[in-house]
Amino acid sequence: LLYYAAYEHHIGLYNASSAVHELKGALLNYETGKGTLRFPLEEPLPVELIQAVAAFRVAENRAAAVKKKAPKR
Repeated sequence: LLYYAAYEHHIGLYNASSAVHELKGALLNYETGKGTLRFPLEEPLPVELIQAVAAFRVAENRAAAVKKKAPKR
């Protein structure tokens, strides 16, 4: 659902493009890119925000799975 990587100055969270769009108001204090969130190393990780992004991605994947299983007409 999500990927992360640590760099010299930040931690990157990836595969979050739809969540970045949906949660943009909560992400104003963070650098974002296309599907990317960047959290500076000198600040504590925003755990609740990361949980919200993960929950959004879970819901998104579940909805896609239900849609995929629905009978085609």
